Amino acid sequence: MRKRTLQMLLILLILFLVPQLLYNLGFISPYILSVLMELCFFAVSAVSLNLVFGIAGQFSLGQAAFMGTGAYVFGYIINRSPNWVVFVPALLAGGLAAASLGYLVGLPTLRLKGDYLGIATLALNQIFVVVIQNLNAVGGARGYILNLGQTFRQWWLFFGLAVISIFLMRNVVYSSWGRLMVAVREDEIAAESVGIDTTKAKIWAFVIGAFFAGIAGAMSAVYSSFLHPSSFNFIQSFNYMVMVILGGLGSLSGSLLGAGIYVALLEGFRIAKDYASYIPILGAITQNEYRIVFFALALILIMLYAPKGLMGGREFSFFKGKELERK
Repeated sequence: MRKRTLQMLLILLILFLVPQLLYNLGFISPYILSVLMELCFFAVSAVSLNLVFGIAGQFSLGQAAFMGTGAYVFGYIINRSPNWVVFVPALLAGGLAAASLGYLVGLPTLRLKGDYLGIATLALNQIFVVVIQNLNAVGGARGYILNLGQTFRQWWLFFGLAVISIFLMRNVVYSSWGRLMVAVREDEIAAESVGIDTTKAKIWAFVIGAFFAGIAGAMSAVYSSFLHPSSFNFIQSFNYMVMVILGGLGSLSGSLLGAGIYVALLEGFRIAKDYASYIPILGAITQNEYRIVFFALALILIMLYAPKGLMGGREFSFFKGKELERK
């Protein structure tokens, strides 16, 4: 094995063992471990959106709909028989259901470009929410409770699913399919002139991105054990877009960084509320409505001082393909 591969495996082993060990020894609370689990499925969803938006150049505002499809299909199946034998088939079923939705949506809408495609995927998100609200089989507007307990809510499971999903998406980016997606993003007319089926390339980007969004949705279902249509509205799609833009379009490393910053800010505001009684100003700025304002301000500052995102299209060394290693 190459030296870099061994280094990467060592880093992953440390990232896997340290949180679990600290939790077992009582140095970190269940809350901190749950935040790390939350970060795992946020990272998978952000990277999958970057695959569609950053790599293939398709402006999508329907990420939450694909996540919701995976979450509800997974939840419906696993609720019938919550055990490890059913878990993997239910997880794959959620991903495949989201991928199927991506394919069905992609066929008519991916002939659109730019803002028009964004509006079409935003409409998809709204349609999904309305359908779920009126679907009694999964609780409708009341929400859907998953009787999972703590069986699947394990750090090793979330970390493992995140690593496998991101590794597979990274390999897609540096495969021939990934190169086709980049060619379509850079110049669709030039790509067509050299014989690339641009519609097919865009559809595959949507399908693959939707599949992993479905996986992230299933992970979120395990995390919360409760599904509600409001958890998958267009505001959530916007949040994932913020993560991708914050980190940098086209940079998988940037998506991870953006997801990490988003979760840190999200949980930081919640922690700050605990000290509101000691510092009066915190009581004002940590309300939910002001939290959104701070997210918007952070995004504006990034656009002003780092218009290409924090990573600016660059990758961490362990994400780079062979062709990038030679540069």
